[in-house]
Amino acid sequence: MTLICNEGRASDLVRAALAAGAGGATISKVRHARMDGAVTPVSAAREMTDLVIGKDIVEEISSGLEAAGVFDEEAAGFVAFKPVTVACTHPSVDR
Repeated sequence: MTLICNEGRASDLVRAALAAGAGGATISKVRHARMDGAVTPVSAAREMTDLVIGKDIVEEISSGLEAAGVFDEEAAGFVAFKPVTVACTHPSVDR
């Protein structure tokens, strides 16, 4: 799942996804640019997070994000789901 929202809202939305069953997430800063100069609630300062979730919890995650305001004007969120064929993790190394 990829979530993009206005800067400052990703942490709250990720917490909602984690509460609904997501295992973890990484938040990155991104920028949104409009070429037509239109006024929009979508800020130029955006945040993006990718979460790998099981298909059996997509509905719970979606409901949790909606309840947390992902589609409200303040967050101006966008959520996309795509299948993942394989996922790799890197275990921490104690030094």
